[in-house]
Amino acid sequence: MTNWYIARLAPGATRGAKNRPWREAKDGETAFELEMEEEGFRAYLPKLRREIIHHRTKKVLVRAFPLFVGYGFVGVGSDDRWPALRACETVGSVLSLNGRPWAVPADLVTDLRAAEAELIFDDTREARIKRKQEGRTHRETTALRYQPGLDVTALRGPFAGFSGKVVSVTGRGMVKILMQIFGGKAPVEVPVEWLEAAE
Repeated sequence: MTNWYIARLAPGATRGAKNRPWREAKDGETAFELEMEEEGFRAYLPKLRREIIHHRTKKVLVRAFPLFVGYGFVGVGSDDRWPALRACETVGSVLSLNGRPWAVPADLVTDLRAAEAELIFDDTREARIKRKQEGRTHRETTALRYQPGLDVTALRGPFAGFSGKVVSVTGRGMVKILMQIFGGKAPVEVPVEWLEAAE
Protein backbone atom coordinates (compact mmCIF):
# COMPACT_ATOMS: atom_id res chain seq x y z
CA MET A 1 0.00 0.00 0.00
CA THR A 2 1.24 3.46 -0.91
CA ASN A 3 1.09 6.29 1.61
CA TRP A 4 1.15 9.82 0.22
CA TYR A 5 3.23 12.65 1.69
CA ILE A 6 3.80 16.29 0.77
CA ALA A 7 7.32 17.11 -0.34
CA ARG A 8 8.74 20.62 -0.27
CA LEU A 9 10.59 20.73 -3.57
CA ALA A 10 14.17 21.84 -4.02
CA PRO A 11 14.90 24.79 -6.35
CA GLY A 12 14.64 23.74 -9.99
CA ALA A 13 12.53 20.65 -9.27
CA THR A 14 9.66 21.84 -11.47
CA ARG A 15 11.86 22.61 -14.46
CA GLY A 16 11.51 20.41 -17.49
CA ALA A 17 13.21 17.04 -17.10
CA LYS A 18 16.39 16.45 -19.09
CA ASN A 19 16.76 13.31 -21.20
CA ARG A 20 18.66 10.47 -19.58
CA PRO A 21 20.90 8.10 -21.54
CA TRP A 22 18.47 5.26 -20.74
CA ARG A 23 15.20 7.16 -21.18
CA GLU A 24 13.88 10.27 -22.88
CA ALA A 25 11.88 12.68 -20.75
CA LYS A 26 8.15 12.70 -21.49
CA ASP A 27 6.53 15.86 -22.79
CA GLY A 28 5.76 18.18 -19.84
CA GLU A 29 7.58 15.95 -17.32
CA THR A 30 9.43 17.76 -14.55
CA ALA A 31 12.79 16.93 -12.97
CA PHE A 32 10.92 15.99 -9.76
CA GLU A 33 8.62 13.51 -11.54
CA LEU A 34 11.49 11.90 -13.44
CA GLU A 35 13.68 11.49 -10.35
CA MET A 36 10.82 10.02 -8.30
CA GLU A 37 10.17 7.44 -11.04
CA GLU A 38 13.88 6.57 -11.23
CA GLU A 39 14.07 6.08 -7.46
CA GLY A 40 10.94 3.89 -7.34
CA PHE A 41 8.56 6.40 -5.76
CA ARG A 42 5.20 7.53 -7.04
CA ALA A 43 4.99 11.24 -7.76
CA TYR A 44 2.08 13.55 -8.38
CA LEU A 45 2.55 17.21 -9.19
CA PRO A 46 -0.91 18.77 -9.69
CA LYS A 47 -0.91 21.21 -12.58
CA LEU A 48 -3.17 23.89 -13.95
CA ARG A 49 -3.19 25.11 -17.52
CA ARG A 50 -3.47 28.73 -18.66
CA GLU A 51 -3.73 30.41 -22.02
CA ILE A 52 -0.88 32.78 -22.79
CA ILE A 53 -0.70 35.07 -25.83
CA HIS A 54 2.71 34.94 -27.50
CA HIS A 55 4.16 38.46 -27.47
CA ARG A 56 5.31 38.37 -31.11
CA THR A 57 3.00 36.03 -33.00
CA LYS A 58 -0.10 36.83 -30.84
CA LYS A 59 -0.89 33.12 -31.01
CA VAL A 60 -2.72 31.60 -28.02
CA LEU A 61 -0.52 29.01 -26.30
CA VAL A 62 -1.54 26.68 -23.47
CA ARG A 63 1.06 26.34 -20.70
CA ALA A 64 1.03 24.12 -17.59
CA PHE A 65 2.02 25.45 -14.14
CA PRO A 66 2.25 23.73 -10.73
CA LEU A 67 -0.99 24.08 -8.75
CA PHE A 68 0.91 24.23 -5.44
CA VAL A 69 4.10 26.15 -6.14
CA GLY A 70 7.06 24.51 -4.42
CA TYR A 71 5.21 21.36 -3.30
CA GLY A 72 4.41 17.94 -4.71
CA PHE A 73 3.00 14.62 -3.54
CA VAL A 74 5.21 11.56 -3.06
CA GLY A 75 3.91 8.02 -2.71
CA VAL A 76 6.06 5.93 -0.38
CA GLY A 77 5.50 2.17 -0.16
CA SER A 78 7.38 1.36 3.05
CA ASP A 79 9.22 3.11 5.88
CA ASP A 80 12.61 1.70 4.87
CA ARG A 81 12.49 3.96 1.76
CA TRP A 82 12.82 7.23 3.74
CA PRO A 83 16.63 7.48 3.45
CA ALA A 84 16.37 7.11 -0.35
CA LEU A 85 13.71 9.84 -0.51
CA ARG A 86 15.73 12.23 1.64
CA ALA A 87 18.73 11.70 -0.67
CA CYS A 88 16.78 12.85 -3.75
CA GLU A 89 18.06 16.10 -5.25
CA THR A 90 14.60 17.45 -6.13
CA VAL A 91 13.16 16.98 -2.62
CA GLY A 92 14.08 19.61 -0.03
CA SER A 93 12.10 18.09 2.84
CA VAL A 94 8.88 16.26 3.67
CA LEU A 95 6.18 18.04 5.66
CA SER A 96 6.18 16.63 9.18
CA LEU A 97 4.09 16.79 12.32
CA ASN A 98 5.88 16.31 15.67
CA GLY A 99 8.98 15.08 13.84
CA ARG A 100 7.13 12.39 11.87
CA PRO A 101 6.28 12.69 8.16
CA TRP A 102 2.62 13.68 7.82
CA ALA A 103 0.60 11.28 5.66
CA VAL A 104 -2.03 12.80 3.38
CA PRO A 105 -5.36 10.97 2.98
CA ALA A 106 -5.21 8.96 -0.26
CA ASP A 107 -8.68 10.30 -1.13
CA LEU A 108 -7.23 13.82 -1.35
CA VAL A 109 -4.75 12.76 -4.03
CA THR A 110 -7.49 10.83 -5.87
CA ASP A 111 -9.81 13.86 -5.74
CA LEU A 112 -7.07 16.20 -6.98
CA ARG A 113 -6.31 13.86 -9.89
CA ALA A 114 -10.02 13.68 -10.80
CA ALA A 115 -10.40 17.48 -10.60
CA GLU A 116 -7.33 17.97 -12.80
CA ALA A 117 -8.70 15.48 -15.35
CA GLU A 118 -12.01 17.40 -15.36
CA LEU A 119 -10.08 20.67 -16.05
CA ILE A 120 -11.38 22.24 -12.81
CA PHE A 121 -8.16 24.20 -12.17
CA ASP A 122 -7.59 25.28 -15.78
CA ASP A 123 -8.17 28.71 -17.27
CA THR A 124 -8.40 27.71 -20.93
CA ARG A 125 -11.15 27.99 -23.51
CA GLU A 126 -11.55 24.20 -23.48
CA ALA A 127 -12.03 24.23 -19.68
CA ARG A 128 -14.50 27.13 -19.77
CA ILE A 129 -16.56 25.32 -22.43
CA LYS A 130 -16.51 22.11 -20.37
CA ARG A 131 -17.65 24.02 -17.25
CA LYS A 132 -20.36 25.75 -19.34
CA GLN A 133 -18.92 29.21 -18.64
CA GLU A 134 -18.38 29.81 -22.34
CA GLY A 135 -19.88 28.40 -25.51
CA ARG A 136 -18.23 27.18 -28.69
CA THR A 137 -19.75 30.10 -30.59
CA HIS A 138 -20.68 33.69 -29.77
CA ARG A 139 -24.36 32.68 -29.79
CA GLU A 140 -23.80 29.79 -27.36
CA THR A 141 -21.84 32.04 -24.99
CA THR A 142 -24.63 34.62 -25.09
CA ALA A 143 -27.27 31.92 -24.44
CA LEU A 144 -25.30 30.71 -21.40
CA ARG A 145 -24.95 34.21 -19.94
CA TYR A 146 -28.49 35.37 -20.71
CA GLN A 147 -30.88 32.60 -19.70
CA PRO A 148 -34.65 33.07 -20.23
CA GLY A 149 -36.24 34.92 -17.31
CA LEU A 150 -33.08 36.88 -16.40
CA ASP A 151 -33.71 40.54 -15.54
CA VAL A 152 -31.58 42.86 -17.69
CA THR A 153 -31.13 46.57 -18.29
CA ALA A 154 -30.09 48.20 -21.56
CA LEU A 155 -27.09 50.49 -21.07
CA ARG A 156 -26.76 51.85 -24.62
CA GLY A 157 -28.75 52.24 -27.80
CA PRO A 158 -32.34 53.37 -28.31
CA PHE A 159 -33.54 51.39 -25.26
CA ALA A 160 -30.91 52.71 -22.82
CA GLY A 161 -32.26 52.82 -19.28
CA PHE A 162 -35.13 50.41 -19.97
CA SER A 163 -35.37 47.05 -18.19
CA GLY A 164 -36.94 43.74 -19.08
CA LYS A 165 -36.77 39.96 -18.95
CA VAL A 166 -34.80 37.78 -21.36
CA VAL A 167 -37.03 35.66 -23.59
CA SER A 168 -34.41 33.95 -25.78
CA VAL A 169 -31.26 34.39 -27.83
CA THR A 170 -31.78 34.66 -31.57
CA GLY A 171 -29.84 32.80 -34.24
CA ARG A 172 -27.84 35.98 -34.88
CA GLY A 173 -26.75 36.17 -31.23
CA MET A 174 -29.08 39.03 -30.33
CA VAL A 175 -30.93 38.88 -27.00
CA LYS A 176 -34.72 38.97 -27.28
CA ILE A 177 -36.18 40.84 -24.31
CA LEU A 178 -39.72 41.51 -23.16
CA MET A 179 -39.13 45.14 -22.28
CA GLN A 180 -41.31 47.50 -20.26
CA ILE A 181 -41.69 50.55 -22.54
CA PHE A 182 -44.38 53.19 -23.06
CA GLY A 183 -46.66 51.71 -20.40
CA GLY A 184 -46.67 48.18 -21.87
CA LYS A 185 -44.43 45.22 -22.63
CA ALA A 186 -42.92 44.82 -26.07
CA PRO A 187 -40.46 42.21 -27.44
CA VAL A 188 -37.23 43.83 -28.64
CA GLU A 189 -33.89 42.47 -29.84
CA VAL A 190 -30.78 44.02 -28.34
CA PRO A 191 -27.07 43.29 -28.97
CA VAL A 192 -25.46 41.59 -25.96
CA GLU A 193 -22.86 44.38 -25.70
CA TRP A 194 -25.61 46.84 -24.76
CA LEU A 195 -26.94 44.78 -21.85
CA GLU A 196 -26.22 44.32 -18.18
CA ALA A 197 -27.77 41.72 -15.90
CA ALA A 198 -29.82 43.38 -13.16
CA GLU A 199 -28.53 42.99 -9.60
